[in-house]
Amino acid sequence: VTTALPELARASDLTFVASTPAEFTEQIYKAHKAGKKRSFCMRLQEYVAKNTWEHRIAQFEEILGNTPKVSVVILSYGDPELTKTALHSLYDGGAAYPRLEILIVDNGSPSNALEGIKQFATNYPNIKVIENSKNLGFSKGNNIGLEAATGDYVMLLNNDTVVAPGAIYALVRHLERNPSIGVVGPLTNNIGNEAKLFVDYEDMEQMKNVARQATTGYRGMFVPINVAAYFAVMFRRADLNTFGLLAEEYGRGMFEDDDHCAMIKSKGYICALAEDAYVHHHHSATFSKLKDGEKEALFESNKKKFEKKWGTWQPHKYREVRPLSSLASVVS
Repeated sequence: VTTALPELARASDLTFVASTPAEFTEQIYKAHKAGKKRSFCMRLQEYVAKNTWEHRIAQFEEILGNTPKVSVVILSYGDPELTKTALHSLYDGGAAYPRLEILIVDNGSPSNALEGIKQFATNYPNIKVIENSKNLGFSKGNNIGLEAATGDYVMLLNNDTVVAPGAIYALVRHLERNPSIGVVGPLTNNIGNEAKLFVDYEDMEQMKNVARQATTGYRGMFVPINVAAYFAVMFRRADLNTFGLLAEEYGRGMFEDDDHCAMIKSKGYICALAEDAYVHHHHSATFSKLKDGEKEALFESNKKKFEKKWGTWQPHKYREVRPLSSLASVVS
């Protein structure tokens, strides 16, 4: 007798699913009755014989051997400690994903900062540092990483982030199982659209617990959104041939994610928010260094560029209600 766990879907004819105390009571009686039937017991024994730990180990090895490769592009500029923290989160307690390729694209950081990043990167495998001689802006810097990526899937990841355990797996699963998705992003603590969760934690260890709680019961769930926030997003690398790289006319940044999502949707794909992935975001570490007047001028200038291409810009907004998890009825 069990709740509706996704792992048990393949044994639906042998399990008794319940979601309320009354249903559990009823299903226990049904299970007890079924257990007295020889035919049912034989089916149980057959299932157990085919699902030993030896079988599981063989399945794990097969899955790990066929795991698609993920390229993570981290754009770096200035503060090396941010990049180091983001990089560490991908290998904290072991690699966050079995087949990772990390591409750190440095947008003209001072030499001492760049050397610090390069030295820190030697602690981890499969990392390449791409050095730009100057700050090429958000789009151009990321495009250099996208062009160098060799993975089946490509993740753009700001350096002011910390990736929670399981997030990369979840994003890959959405793209594997939903061909209509062109770009998918995670939930986060700090962003200006539907991806924001109003959560609190004091450090990154607490963040992991909050992320686990926030995503439990949401495996495989996503919602379409107008614009994915490009602090952390993933694509199929092959799809980039269809909708192209990031538009580079936005300079240092702002509106490049709106532009790219508009292009993705124009090609018939959807932009998705993964309800089962979480990435902590310090938020706009680079833009926070700009003066208010400079930031506003950049916003207005890039907004005009966007609207010339795609029409009236729709401001980002938070969502009022999050979908219920698969465990909601159990909790209630």
